[in-house]
Amino acid sequence: MSDKVMSILESSAPRIEIYSIDEAFLDLTSLSRTRYDTREFTRGIREKVKQWTGIPLSIGTGPTKTLAKIANHVAKKKESLEGILDLGALTESQLDRILDKVDVGDVWGIGRKYASFLGKYGIRTALDLKDAPRDWIRKNLTVEGLRTAAELAGTCCIPFSEKRPVRKQLMVSRSFGEKVTSFEELRESLAEFATRAAEKLREEELSAGRITIYIRTSLYGNTPKYQNSSSLDLEEGTFYTPYIIETATSLLKKIYRQGYEYKKSGIILSGIEKSARRQIGLFEDRKEISRRENLMRSVDSINTIMGKDFIRPAVTVNDRRWKMKNSLGSAKYTTDWDDLPRVKIGNKEI
Repeated sequence: MSDKVMSILESSAPRIEIYSIDEAFLDLTSLSRTRYDTREFTRGIREKVKQWTGIPLSIGTGPTKTLAKIANHVAKKKESLEGILDLGALTESQLDRILDKVDVGDVWGIGRKYASFLGKYGIRTALDLKDAPRDWIRKNLTVEGLRTAAELAGTCCIPFSEKRPVRKQLMVSRSFGEKVTSFEELRESLAEFATRAAEKLREEELSAGRITIYIRTSLYGNTPKYQNSSSLDLEEGTFYTPYIIETATSLLKKIYRQGYEYKKSGIILSGIEKSARRQIGLFEDRKEISRRENLMRSVDSINTIMGKDFIRPAVTVNDRRWKMKNSLGSAKYTTDWDDLPRVKIGNKEI
C-alpha cells in the first residue's frame, strides 16, 4: 500500500523524496512559476490517493522541509483544516501564531531529550526556538539545531534528495494464532518470516550482513515466561532465502527451551547495503553466487506471474496452528478479486 501511495505522489509532482514508509516530501518549486493554487493542487492529490487506495492523507506545505512537517502535524490534528495546511500562504504574524502553539518537542529533529533541555531555558514552542539567539543555539544545539531554527524562519537549510535512503534494518514478526511448544513449529514460523524478509531485500536490491531471531512467550497470564534472541554476523551480505532460513534455524537451536508455550517469533535483518556494493569473500565461488542470484530472480518472477507463494520453501508449506488468525482482517480490495466490494440491486448481486 505504501508503494501504491508513493507512485501516486510521484506521478502528481515534479520531484519526490520518500522519507519513510508513510511519509514523503514533494518539491513544488518548479510549479511556483506557473499559475496554480497550492491548496487546490494538494487537495487534488489527497482526493486521488483517497479514491485509488482508500487511505486518507494529511498534507502540509511550506517554504522549508521543517515548516512543511509542522504544517502536516497541524493539519493532521485540526479537523477543520480537512487534512491540508499551507504555511506559505500565511503572513508572518499568522505563521508565528501557529508556531507558538507547536511544542518544541514536536519540531522535526528536536525530540524529547532536547525539548527537556530547551524547556529549562524557556524555549518551549517552535516560535521560541525560531526567535532564540543564533549564537546560543549553535553553542548548545550544534549546527543541526542552527539549521532547524533557520528553517523555522523560512530559510532552506535541509536539501531535497530524490534518492531513497537505504533502510538500516528489516524485521518480520507475528504473534501466533495459538500458542506453540514444539521446535518444529517455531522453525516453520521463522522460515516463513525469513522468506518474506528475503523477498523484501530482493525487491529493494539489498543484502543483509547480520541475522537476528527472537522468540518469546506471552507477556500475560500465569504461564512460565521466557524470551531470548540470537544473532550472527555474516561473512558477506546475502538475500538468498535458503541460507537465511538455514541460519535462522541454527540460531533457534541455541535459544529454544522445552516446556514453554511460545506466543511470538521474529527475524531481524540488519547490516543492510545495496547488493551491487556488497563485499564478496576472497574465497567465495563466484559461479555459485551467480547461480543463487539467478535462482532467486527466477522464483520471484514466477511468483509475480503465478501468485504469491506459488514456489516457496518446503518448510513453509504446512498449515500450522502458529499462523496468525486473520478472519477479522481487512479486505484486500486492491489486490484480490474475491475481496472487491459487491453491489446488490434488488435480488441481484454484482
